[in-house]
Amino acid sequence: MALNEARWLSQWGHEVELVIPFRKRAELDHIISLNEFEDLNELPKLGESFTIRPIFVEEIEDIEQCDVLIWQVTDHVVWDAYFKRFAARSRVVTKNFPKTAPVRDGLAARNMFSTFDYAAFALKEDVAVVANYKSDVYPQERYGFVGRGADPELFHPGAKSEAPFIAVDVPNTADDWAITHFVEPLKRLRVRHPDLKIVSLGRPVSIEGAMHLDFMPYDQLAEQFINPAWVYCFIDYAQSAPHVRGTIHKFEPLWRDRAIYEVQNVEAQMAGAVMCGYDRNIIDELYDPELSATFPFPSEADAIYDRLCWAIDNQQALAQRIRARTEPIHDWKLCISRWEAGLRTLVESGYDRNAKPRSAKSAPPAPEPAPIRVLEEDIVDVPAALDDEGRRIVAEYYDRARTAVEFGIGGSPRIAAKTGIGHLFSVETDPGWIEHIQSDPNVEALKAGGRVSFIHADVGAVKEWGYPVQMSEEASDAYLKGPWSRIPVESVDFVLVDGRFRVATTVNASLRTDDHVIYAVDDYGDRTHYEELEDLFDVVRRSGRMILLRKGRRWSLPAADAMLSKYRMDPR
Repeated sequence: MALNEARWLSQWGHEVELVIPFRKRAELDHIISLNEFEDLNELPKLGESFTIRPIFVEEIEDIEQCDVLIWQVTDHVVWDAYFKRFAARSRVVTKNFPKTAPVRDGLAARNMFSTFDYAAFALKEDVAVVANYKSDVYPQERYGFVGRGADPELFHPGAKSEAPFIAVDVPNTADDWAITHFVEPLKRLRVRHPDLKIVSLGRPVSIEGAMHLDFMPYDQLAEQFINPAWVYCFIDYAQSAPHVRGTIHKFEPLWRDRAIYEVQNVEAQMAGAVMCGYDRNIIDELYDPELSATFPFPSEADAIYDRLCWAIDNQQALAQRIRARTEPIHDWKLCISRWEAGLRTLVESGYDRNAKPRSAKSAPPAPEPAPIRVLEEDIVDVPAALDDEGRRIVAEYYDRARTAVEFGIGGSPRIAAKTGIGHLFSVETDPGWIEHIQSDPNVEALKAGGRVSFIHADVGAVKEWGYPVQMSEEASDAYLKGPWSRIPVESVDFVLVDGRFRVATTVNASLRTDDHVIYAVDDYGDRTHYEELEDLFDVVRRSGRMILLRKGRRWSLPAADAMLSKYRMDPR
């Protein structure tokens, strides 16, 4: 996306420098080696003239004074190192927002306009929402509709594969839970079309007969992956990792399953591919349901198979209609021209963030966490296997949590009943123990208020302490992955790990929840293999048998994926 922005702004006569940040030089070296480049300036510029420069968190650099800084980075480490430094040398700082505005009575908008000078919205809905805020008024020159774009020359329907070609979006997690619903329908589709091509980008996926392509420059991406596709299968975004989820997902329940970073989906439509996936993932402005092979959630394999067959049987006619709809709306040149016009108007008005007071209201400071309301005498006699320190920790964090999740149901639901917890999701392998705890008088308050959900992770027959009798990948998936499809991850504040697969459970939870979430692991001191978690997480607190962890600078997606793979079959 940044290359397209630089390309068009350069074509219109602006002096453009594209700065690409890296945490370490090794990351840049890997990209250079992978693509067999001399340097980043060999990335495809499609005939335009602009400079691409790498910068590094460990070697603080600077930029020249500029009229406009377009900030697209979401990495908090890069933000901490560079945002204030670069913003101080810019008259206007802008960002493209895929979906941010209509949340929490305008709080997100206040934060947005206190940080950025011009908000470029991808959706018309956001423009309308900001314009109609009752309590906050933002000058119209500070925001505008830009849209989601794709290059109609690069992405086109004129290079379709002769055989049916299914492009599969790659989940941004180590597992394939987000595309599991496609596995059986695509297997059946291959029987119907023996020459069927199923292709993923970036890594292999667990679909029989699927091929994969390595990540590549976007002109090659168009040629080898997007343009040949008859059908583009997008993932179930309810299974997305936190680093690709936005503010909207945290506060708007109707948006928790929807995609917001839709560039590749728009590119596929520009190339005439039929979009296929759950209709709950769709943003209405970006699709035409009559031209898409979508289906309701949940859907049986038969229904998904039927939609895939419809897309393939009507591919030629659909490709032309999809292209005809997409090009007038999502042409990159049109999108960037809207953005450039808004920025030009703001700059020519004399606006300068570093020379005069900001016109938008500053965001209020974040409130301190509410003090614990639970008295120790309320929990000391509650039946639970936790030690005294563990009881206090669980009560403290349950009392603050909008949503808490516990893996392994001991006596903690009884403690939750004494707190102000918003909602507790309790996951357990033993259905008999779930039935027992549900009938406990101490849990009646939670049940009566609809503040608890019990989830049976069906790992098959279990023995003492919920261990599966027969260990299998299906049992591991049922425990680690299954429950998260029922849990509103955007509101999770605390995860108690006190059941099976404790290392894998902690890591898997970190892949699905936000950076602020606390993960409490019980019996930590008794089991030395748990200590490997400290290679990935920051230690917040140690108390009794329990340790509290949080994602910090040591946490990374590759390291988390590796640890999850190592421990996913270990039920300890």
